[in-house]
Amino acid sequence: MKKHQNPFVEDVPVFDRFMLSGYEHVEYLDFRLNDARTLPLAVEQRIARDQPANATVIDLVAFLTAVPVSAALSVTHTAFHKMRLLENSIWTAYAEGIPHGMVVYHWKKKATNGKSIEDFSAFVKLQIRLSGAQILLNYLLFALVFGVFGNLVAGWLQPNLGFIGSAIWGFFAGLLRILENFRLVVLTG
Repeated sequence: MKKHQNPFVEDVPVFDRFMLSGYEHVEYLDFRLNDARTLPLAVEQRIARDQPANATVIDLVAFLTAVPVSAALSVTHTAFHKMRLLENSIWTAYAEGIPHGMVVYHWKKKATNGKSIEDFSAFVKLQIRLSGAQILLNYLLFALVFGVFGNLVAGWLQPNLGFIGSAIWGFFAGLLRILENFRLVVLTG
């Protein structure tokens, strides 16, 4: 899997993308709190470096992820608290460079009875339909190369098919003679 800029997001490779004029790109985000064995190594090392063990009491987890409105949220581990479309004119003041058409999903977990939250997990699977000039060009190039290769193979096979057929028939006929001789040796043995 391709490494993403965000240590929590992974891309699922699409192996047949060159044979398609558009395809579904899949990303997943697996965020777990207090489940160190699943944290990315860089995040685990930063937690260990920045805070002493058992120093933080967690009474609220608010987990947000922003995705393009065109992305389909196909799987989620837990129900989200709320979602909303970001108004670009308002949110650019808070976070520069936010693309237009982003939806924010918000998951929330509160501690009960004054106890610390023991764990939290959010699994999100996104599907994004990718198409465009570059993808179409790759598809057409693949189709052209495949067509040329198929044509070359057909051009070679057509005049040589008689020879190939004779060679295959001769191979099987010889194999049958060997088996017949072997059977006679075993029976008369």
